[in-house]
Amino acid sequence: MKSRAVVAVTSMALAVLGLATLPQIAQAQEGKTNEATVKSSANAEQSGVDAPRQMQIEAAQPAVSRSGEGRWEATAGVSTTGFGLELKRTLGETFAVRALVNGGKAQSNANLGNIDYNGDLKLSSAGAVLDYHPGGQWFRLSAGLFFNGTELNVDGKPSGGTFKFNGTTYTAAQIGSVKGKVQFDHIAPYVGVGVARAPASEAGITLNADLGALLVGAPKSSLSVRCGSVLPSVTCTQLQSDANVERNKFEHDAHRYSVYPVISFGVGYRW
Repeated sequence: MKSRAVVAVTSMALAVLGLATLPQIAQAQEGKTNEATVKSSANAEQSGVDAPRQMQIEAAQPAVSRSGEGRWEATAGVSTTGFGLELKRTLGETFAVRALVNGGKAQSNANLGNIDYNGDLKLSSAGAVLDYHPGGQWFRLSAGLFFNGTELNVDGKPSGGTFKFNGTTYTAAQIGSVKGKVQFDHIAPYVGVGVARAPASEAGITLNADLGALLVGAPKSSLSVRCGSVLPSVTCTQLQSDANVERNKFEHDAHRYSVYPVISFGVGYRW
């Protein structure tokens, strides 16, 4: 009987103890739940704050620029070498290379020797130029090489109705024609300075201007004088002798064109 009573009492005690600990367990469980809820809310709040901030940081970062990459540029212009077209490729931040073609015609007057001439200047050239922009700025130094097909054809005109060759005066009727030609070396180096958009600048409209010189070398010249129909043969022989002296003066004076000035302006587009 005693043993059964002890067992019964012990069972009742354990049951009471179990009921007494249920609120503590529930409270502890509730605390854990609240703690998890707080942590979850904090994480959500942190995520809500960080997301816009991350977006702002990403928005503040500049877009990747192509300025350091090579760009193409096409330009049309006018210069002392005629109307021109050029295609340019930028090379990094300080260099660019250009391919150019120029051409056209111009009327000019020249005095070579003792004769005044009306001239037809035929402009023709094509070449490649390397540009260097110190510090990657707008100012550029240029050097290149051109194929030069420019030539000058002239017709002598009388002064006061007469020509003077080697000190001898001839009437316009005694002279059939006076024609000359000036040709230049086909290979001509170029040097110059100019202003243009920096190689690293973005796409868009471009403007440029250059001042330089083509080193065309000592020109080759010729002068032809024909006798008029009214000129006797003896006088014609004398005219040819005098014309040879004039031809030497013509060639000497033509040498002053060994450096051809280049002034150019252009408008283009870079992409």
